[in-house]
Amino acid sequence: MNNHKVKKNWSLGRKPILFLVEILVSVLLVSVLFYVAFFVKLEAEVTIDPPRPFGQRDGYYGLTIAPDNSQLLWAAGRGGKIIHSNDSGVSWSIQDTPVNSHLQAVAAWNSKDIIAIGDRSVVLKSDDGGVSWSVIEIPEREFGDQLLQVFIDNNQRTWIVGRMGTVLLSTDQGISWQSQYPEEDLAFNGIASGGNDSIWVAGEFGQLKKYALEQQLWLSVDTNVTTSLMDVVFDKQGNGVAVGLSGTLLTSEDWGEHWQLAEINTPNHLFNVVVANQTFYVSGIGGILLTKSPQDSQWQQTSLGEQAAPWYTDMIVQDKHLLMSGANIARFTGQLTVFNNQVSGPGE
Repeated sequence: MNNHKVKKNWSLGRKPILFLVEILVSVLLVSVLFYVAFFVKLEAEVTIDPPRPFGQRDGYYGLTIAPDNSQLLWAAGRGGKIIHSNDSGVSWSIQDTPVNSHLQAVAAWNSKDIIAIGDRSVVLKSDDGGVSWSVIEIPEREFGDQLLQVFIDNNQRTWIVGRMGTVLLSTDQGISWQSQYPEEDLAFNGIASGGNDSIWVAGEFGQLKKYALEQQLWLSVDTNVTTSLMDVVFDKQGNGVAVGLSGTLLTSEDWGEHWQLAEINTPNHLFNVVVANQTFYVSGIGGILLTKSPQDSQWQQTSLGEQAAPWYTDMIVQDKHLLMSGANIARFTGQLTVFNNQVSGPGE
């Protein structure tokens, strides 16, 4: 009987001890959690990569070079991103912009004064080589908030074209703008200088329009095509080339008075055309490059190789090299070299 009482009393006395142990374990566990929270850096916090000029989802729709310094390059594209190189593309850095809208094009008056344009009627201007960018106001339009191309002509006038018949002109390096064309359900994709101080725009539905500045008169040109035209350019001799979707390529030998459809062996969309030393270069989708010099009777087609991006939307001539921007940025000198140099963060 006494043994039974002793056993019963021992079991009753054990409960407060277990309760105390549970409290101590809980306090210890909370202390460990506080220590981890305040003094231990989680691995994810220290392995976040900084922004880089060439990200996996980047696309650069516009590319430009400083007219007074061929080593200075800018490219603009997705998400308001602008990158800059001061060594001909050997290295690149990100420049801070105040927007996240896609930027469609960029142009430079000189090594300091730069302009970039894009979606949501965004116009950005820098007067310090892109170290800082400010938003520029443009005339309000009821429709058409996508600006597609910016162009600086030989008289330093600046032009912007875009959707819904947008044609804007600035004569003071982008400070103020005047609309030059009424709103119309028509996208203008490309712009170039023509003869007799004229401006040409390429647009949807095979539209080519000529603007005579002295008369302030727009003239529509018959192209006999209905596919959208994406770009147009003239050389100093009056030879013109306009390119567009579904492999459309038009040529002119009389400053655009007459246009002929060229025979080329590609159905791919063509986005951009440039001319240098009387040689025309055309790029677009599919990693091909079309060229034609005065010695060529037909357009020559070159494959850019395995490194080529699936699309290129802009080209510029740098010295004797061709620079291309799109799903990547590359230099073509008979062989394609893709820029992938990584310089982290904004600034130089």
